[in-house]
Amino acid sequence: MQCVEKRIRAQLGCYPLYDNKSNADFVRKLLSDDINNGIKIKLLLVDREFFTAGIISVIKQKHLKFLMPAKKTPRIKDAILQY
Repeated sequence: MQCVEKRIRAQLGCYPLYDNKSNADFVRKLLSDDINNGIKIKLLLVDREFFTAGIISVIKQKHLKFLMPAKKTPRIKDAILQY
């Protein structure tokens, strides 16, 4: 996790991923550590790789604003066409 504030660049957290842990657990740990250390997250920018219901649920549980590109699955394509 990195800070992308104006004129500030800092690594806020980094953990190895293991096969037996889900990405949602990984994101939950990173966010909890940052919040517990007093870091205020105004907007969370998330890579497309993390576009899963579990991760979106974790972010919403933390009441964070976030921006995440969607993977262009058939369901997403249909939603775009219907919009």
